[in-house]
Amino acid sequence: MIVDVHAHYFPKAYNELLVRIGGKSLPEAARPLTARPMREDDASGIPARLEQMADAGVQMQVLSPAASPPYAEKEADAVHAARLINDSYAELAAKHPGTLAAFVSLPLPHIDASLREMERGLDQLSMLGVSMTCSCFDRSTAEAEFEPLYAEMNRRRAVLNYHPIQNGICSPLINDYRFTVSVGASLEDSAIVLHLIARTIHHRYPDITYVIPHLGGIIPMQLQRLDNQAPRQHPDLPEPPSVTARRFHYDIVGHG
Repeated sequence: MIVDVHAHYFPKAYNELLVRIGGKSLPEAARPLTARPMREDDASGIPARLEQMADAGVQMQVLSPAASPPYAEKEADAVHAARLINDSYAELAAKHPGTLAAFVSLPLPHIDASLREMERGLDQLSMLGVSMTCSCFDRSTAEAEFEPLYAEMNRRRAVLNYHPIQNGICSPLINDYRFTVSVGASLEDSAIVLHLIARTIHHRYPDITYVIPHLGGIIPMQLQRLDNQAPRQHPDLPEPPSVTARRFHYDIVGHG
């Protein structure tokens, strides 16, 4: 069975809500991206999506909101957005069982609210895992404040699917040259792998299935270098970085 875990769907109501609450985490150089109209999806496009899946031999898509997660500074705004997108996905999946499914999106950076929405999404909405971006308001989602989420996902043996948030890895060397998405996204993918290794997240939460997007960015080309040089700065790693990196799963979306 071929499952496409890198699939997106953007309901109009969700797009409009994100614009109102301004919850996207973008550096100054990347903010012009928000001026572009977001892609809007509705039920009329589902037959064409299903036809494309059939043509490609894909039996299931698992939906997530990509670089437009339900994040907001105000908890109530984030919860509203998370419930809207999760309910929209659940409704769509119910109409196409076994073909369309979804990851639960979390109202970050609000941890307790995210734990509640994770429970609702996994237990009540029958979602297949959890969606998180590589960072949240320019904080890596491998940081200590997010560990209650990892602990709960580990307890549940959940799938965790990452996606870049398109902040150009917070670097003027990327954003000032307008490579925020075309190159910066792959660097975000690479960075979350490095952060997970440095923070020994997999070692401490081994029962999560971690899914890294876009072929892992530059990680495949860095494995030997990581093994040779990273232990100097990280002498307490439980195993060579290349071993940990191979414990993750990687989707094969490389074109976008």
